[in-house]
Amino acid sequence: MGCGGIVRYLTRHGSDLINRIVFLAGSLPFPLKMEDNPG
Repeated sequence: MGCGGIVRYLTRHGSDLINRIVFLAGSLPFPLKMEDNPG
């Protein structure tokens, strides 16, 4: 399950039964346009 799936699950079902969440090697999209990231 990816980071987006975990966040979607928590927003739909809440976190009452969840004790911990671990993001292993989580990453966010790089928002800036640069030469090596034309986006």
